[in-house]
Amino acid sequence: MIVYKTCLNDLNEALLACNRRFANNITFRTCIKKTKNAGTYNVRLDVRSSSANGAKQDVITGRHIHAACWHVHGVFIEELLKRGCIISSMHNKLTTHADNWKNEERLRHGVVVLASDMCECERQA
Repeated sequence: MIVYKTCLNDLNEALLACNRRFANNITFRTCIKKTKNAGTYNVRLDVRSSSANGAKQDVITGRHIHAACWHVHGVFIEELLKRGCIISSMHNKLTTHADNWKNEERLRHGVVVLASDMCECERQA
């Protein structure tokens, strides 16, 4: 995702909020400052352990995937929106809390599933 109107401190605070919620399992895969635009970062979230909180899970095979789930991204984006940041994902520009938490359908192994079902977060809550 691309985060506008931010600084490294905002990003680290949002990551800290994620780690409070997901047992210190979340990290940055990438966090690169864009040189042309001040206050703009390219950010990708990751998990330290694919078997711990916040990791994606294949809904068909049950295999844990080494990637941050929909809930992790939602918490991260929510924290950034509180700080006045603007986030651009692959498909959407998120500027308000109403833009966040859109539970989109994804196609996996020929089966349509909701993004929120691709992990164990709801089952663990």
